[in-house]
Amino acid sequence: MTKGEQWRNELVEILENSGGKAYLSEIYESVRNRGVMDISFPSWQASVRYNLEIRSSDSDAFKGDEDLFYAVDGKGEGHWGLRATNPSSSFGKTNDTLSEIQQELNERESELIDDGLFSPVGIKDAREIGLRAIVLRRGQSSFREKILIAYNHQCAVSGSTCTPTLEAAHIIPYLGEETNHVQNGLLLRSDIHTLFDLGLLWITADYQIMIHPSVADPSYLRYHGTSLMLPEDAKLHPSVEALKNRSEQAAVSDRDKP
Repeated sequence: MTKGEQWRNELVEILENSGGKAYLSEIYESVRNRGVMDISFPSWQASVRYNLEIRSSDSDAFKGDEDLFYAVDGKGEGHWGLRATNPSSSFGKTNDTLSEIQQELNERESELIDDGLFSPVGIKDAREIGLRAIVLRRGQSSFREKILIAYNHQCAVSGSTCTPTLEAAHIIPYLGEETNHVQNGLLLRSDIHTLFDLGLLWITADYQIMIHPSVADPSYLRYHGTSLMLPEDAKLHPSVEALKNRSEQAAVSDRDKP
């Protein structure tokens, strides 16, 4: 059994034992108390988040294979649920999953092929389903609104002002309401947020952007060594201590990177 499969089984069992839902802080505590997984390395909590996100269609990191988990309160809130215990699964409700949406679209496509007809109604329905999927993936929260305002609706790395793609990233991972502080947040475009969460992009204490050498794409490498775009109000600048903590975690886990 691979390490990823071990984490999957561990997280499923923890959520089952928690009634199907748990906050990240509760999941971390359960991992510690159970003693099943190796948590001797500093970045083990990042492994927990990564293994939740790659198996959730509510996350940008979703790999499309196993859609086991869902974001109970929306993306970035640190509240995870097990889909098998989610009683709300019909279309039109907030817990619609991307796998269900894809199944619905596939069925509509088959119907159109069988009939040999073009249906504008089906196109409208598909677009509505797609819009719901975006909301599920991005999530809604007061934390995101505060970060959007602080950074003037501009990605702190790329400068992108396309608001629908901008997400509030926690520097210190979400561990409760106290971590939803503007100084513990960065406004990042969704793809850059994913790199940040995976430790492939980090910010130094002097606000320099660093890209891991395994990221070969020039469209990301061009940000390496450049300065982070900061809020105009210095009181809203990212916490230097939080950035140091994050950078140290990235350095420790660097040996595990390809």
